[in-house]
Amino acid sequence: MNPPHPATDRYLRAFGRSCWAIDNASLEGDLLTINGWALGPPERAREIAFIANGRLFDEQRFPLERGDLRDLFWYRPDGPDSGFECRTRLTPPELANLAVTLHLADAATHLPFDESHAWYMPTPASADHAFPLPDSPRMLRTTGNDNVTNFRLTGLSTAIKLREVFESTRREFSSVARVLDWGCGCGRIARFCPDWPGFAGVDIDADNATWCRDRLAPGRFEAIPLYPPTSLPDRAFDLIFGISVMTHLAEDVQQQWLAELHRVSAPYAVVLLTILGEHAAARAGFAAEDFERFATAGHMFLRTTEAIDDALGSPGYYGTTFVTHEYIRRAWSRWFSIDRILPAYIGNHQDLVVLRRR
Repeated sequence: MNPPHPATDRYLRAFGRSCWAIDNASLEGDLLTINGWALGPPERAREIAFIANGRLFDEQRFPLERGDLRDLFWYRPDGPDSGFECRTRLTPPELANLAVTLHLADAATHLPFDESHAWYMPTPASADHAFPLPDSPRMLRTTGNDNVTNFRLTGLSTAIKLREVFESTRREFSSVARVLDWGCGCGRIARFCPDWPGFAGVDIDADNATWCRDRLAPGRFEAIPLYPPTSLPDRAFDLIFGISVMTHLAEDVQQQWLAELHRVSAPYAVVLLTILGEHAAARAGFAAEDFERFATAGHMFLRTTEAIDDALGSPGYYGTTFVTHEYIRRAWSRWFSIDRILPAYIGNHQDLVVLRRR
């Protein structure tokens, strides 16, 4: 047997004990189908179960061959056969609820390995059905995926998790007067927030911002420039969130936008921003020396070609940015207090940084 790679322990720590991804989901009539990959705790790699609303799926196929993950999860022996496909029939009461709650769980106890890694599948009763869906190019610019069901799955899951985190800061949601979706795209999250108080969305993609303005009332939407300042009022928003925005910005641009978010946030506001941290880096296919270089520097910006480049008219503005938690605490505390950082919380991939306005 070959000895383990010297970087194995570091990658395992960065990845965490368990995680799972839903690549595709569908709800046809009462039949819910999900497929993707799942990695449980290493010592329980095969002893996992897939749970919908607290019960087992009717049919679970796991493990399935996923050779495409062999190089990505080289540090997990179970990586190449971590695929799954599950099906279950939803009951009429489940279909009448707004969402189906999905978890990766221990096969013996049916308890989730990590409660924070839940997914929330919209049902036909979901309120977002009142809104039209964006076309494929708009979804691709926002998420890199034009699968409608996944667009709604990730949007609802994020909206629910953001509200839960806000309420965990010991603030009542009823105390919020105005909410800002910074980087709203084509409304993936906003479509699930029509009742959030004073909801506003902004984006540097003017076409997407206009699409939201015309279709996602009562929210207010507007385009903003590539670089601050914006026309948003001072000290206006009690809750600001930016999902998959800082993950694309270079270090100096991040600092400019942190200053702007500080300007527009109300006293004691909560600001929720996602980052690509060490968990995401462990899933990015970095060579060991590149991972070490990133972990030492704390910040790595990779210029990439993005679907949004043509819409922005500014190729190179967007890229892919990885940051460590140590870097966040050092570089972002100039503007906000760092309450906590939740690993792999959004999309079971991006870390969520919970900031407070002083």
